[in-house]
Amino acid sequence: MKVVATGSLEDISQPPTKGLVQKGHAVTVIGSKPEKQEDMEALGATAHLGPASVTGVPMPGQAGRVAGWGGRELDLAREELRAKDPVMRGLIDANPNLDPDAWRAAQPVEGLFEALLFQIVGQQISVSALNVIYARLRARFPGGHPDPAILAKIPVDALRRIGLSTRKAEYARDLARRAAEGELNGLADLPHEEARNRLVSFRGIGPWTADGALLMTFGWPDVLVSGDLTMRKAVQRTYGLSELPSEKEVEAIGERWRPHRSLAAAYLFDSLGLA
Repeated sequence: MKVVATGSLEDISQPPTKGLVQKGHAVTVIGSKPEKQEDMEALGATAHLGPASVTGVPMPGQAGRVAGWGGRELDLAREELRAKDPVMRGLIDANPNLDPDAWRAAQPVEGLFEALLFQIVGQQISVSALNVIYARLRARFPGGHPDPAILAKIPVDALRRIGLSTRKAEYARDLARRAAEGELNGLADLPHEEARNRLVSFRGIGPWTADGALLMTFGWPDVLVSGDLTMRKAVQRTYGLSELPSEKEVEAIGERWRPHRSLAAAYLFDSLGLA
């Protein structure tokens, strides 16, 4: 069902109402790393994943839990990880009843479009800044759900007034336009690599942003967000590495987790108290 917004497009530029930010919830921002040549000016920024405040707009939860985990399926996945990797064995034994979907259910997004938009807004900024800006954006749409057809028509200057950079505003509009034209339709039915390849053709979306949004939305069992800073920190800590591992080093370590890399990621985030 299409959401029809009330008011003018310029309404989005108005300051958010007080009390939009509430504490005590977890927000995940995966992939907030410069990913394309046009983003190299932002090098040095960090990715963020972990506890933070979220918007006061009612959180819809994660509607895209198409994969999910069955009880027996999850038990078997845990046993495979335990058998393949002694570090994973220790993490799993420390928390054998971890819900690997809990962090996704806590996100203030619903569906792939919102997950991608959330990721774009969060690139190269702190979690607290993300929450404020995304709250302003969500608050301007009925039910807190940004509508792509409407967002695509909002002027860049109006998006800048709620806190987006010019480049991010352009990315958001491009994403919204292509989503409104149906380019996100059917991605849930594609293999992971094919879905990611389609997404990285969008402006401002590289492999880490794509993987983060796909994992957040669909809960696919074998997605590794190897470029995420918090993932790299978790690997460094749990594997006792002297230096922060690179993306390629995380990918190499993660080969032993196939085909359950998403479950391994949940345990790694949990090891930092973030799941």
